Amino acid sequence: MNLHLPQSLETRAEIQELAMVPRMIVTPQSNRPVMGIVQDTLTAVRKFTKRDVFLER
Repeated sequence: MNLHLPQSLETRAEIQELAMVPRMIVTPQSNRPVMGIVQDTLTAVRKFTKRDVFLER
């Protein structure tokens, strides 16, 4: 795991600008999403929403 600790106010502002998640999802060039849901996620969501499906530990 990485941990970033800003040392000054300028560094804090820079990190907030660079690590802003909403800006990383949409590309400014075409205003379209850069990432999407992977097939595994879609399959898991479908299985979780079916009736009579129980998860065991």
